[in-house]
Amino acid sequence: IFISGILYSQTVFNRIIADTVGHITSSVLASDTGYTLLTGTNNEYGVRSFAITSLDINGNRNWKKIVGDNNIEYWEGYSNSLKNDGEFFQSSGSIKDLSVNEFAIFIIKYDNIFNIVDSAILVKDSIYKSCFNQVRASDGCYYLSGAIVYPENETVYLLLLKINSDLEFIWGKNYTLANISEAGDQIIETKDHDILIGGLTFTNYTNEDWYLLKTDTSGAIIWEKNYGHSTRRDGIIKGLIETSDSCYLACGSYPAAKYGGSASGTILWDGCLRKINGDGDLIWTKNYRTYSKITNTQLIRFDNTIYSIINKNGDLYILGGEKSYVGTYRAYLQKISKNGDICWKRDYYAIEPGSTYQWLVSFQNTNDNGFILAGYGNKTGSLG
Repeated sequence: IFISGILYSQTVFNRIIADTVGHITSSVLASDTGYTLLTGTNNEYGVRSFAITSLDINGNRNWKKIVGDNNIEYWEGYSNSLKNDGEFFQSSGSIKDLSVNEFAIFIIKYDNIFNIVDSAILVKDSIYKSCFNQVRASDGCYYLSGAIVYPENETVYLLLLKINSDLEFIWGKNYTLANISEAGDQIIETKDHDILIGGLTFTNYTNEDWYLLKTDTSGAIIWEKNYGHSTRRDGIIKGLIETSDSCYLACGSYPAAKYGGSASGTILWDGCLRKINGDGDLIWTKNYRTYSKITNTQLIRFDNTIYSIINKNGDLYILGGEKSYVGTYRAYLQKISKNGDICWKRDYYAIEPGSTYQWLVSFQNTNDNGFILAGYGNKTGSLG
């Protein structure tokens, strides 16, 4: 795990949170007294679990709590799936019960010191399924998005669950069109109190496009749209917010170029930001490019991804990653205009020469007008 705090004339730090096991950070939250991280890890039995780690205002670890079991794998949700709904903290994800080879969705509510207040295991059976994110809407219910795979046709359906405030199951729905596979990775409630899910749509795990699905609170489809390159894999929507003018911003990557064979060629990626109106129509696309080390003078390489977007006092900021000109993967924070133009850009990385690749994937506003950025690297051994 590594974190970076960027504050205006207050505490600034850049820390590696060391541990005896590896951690993959997916979320960070800020409070008056410090920060909380959600990470994927292994428990004392060597079984996949997740951890919640508390840090003080200077980035020092207060405590770590592991949620896991000796016979059950716990897989946390994707970026920014640890949330504060104003009453409880919440996280969701997927489990695999190793003793019976069954799969299920979980959701957990925590108090303000992250003791578990309530939890639920949902739709447990032999069919593979995953939960990637959740939101508590203004009706008090929780909406969970993910994917489910039916073996009879090997199609991946977008999975949407609705549960009440007591974590009791209300309904679950699957979405797909003509055996085109879909998955939901980000989910928000819109200003008109509908549910917007961002993910991907694909056929035979090729030709992936970004995918947006808007439903009402009964799960009825309002509209669905896909966006991306006509023949290349675009990946998933990694971040999704609603703007002040009731449009939506989605972020991720764009496959700008490709070299090599048609099946085994290498994709060159731009960071991608798209603005979509309330009816799902594309308003504009902005691509951001970073050139990396050229090992062969006949090749031009670039690699850039945007992982998250936030609004701060009416201004827009994106958190991304790029392969730098020396070939290492580093993170950046970028302020953009309402039209996606770059206002400024700052590069960040943990001071660890043994780590070639480092990703910052989650960030939040802090109460003293700064940011907290969190992610992970590829350094093994004693570093989490």
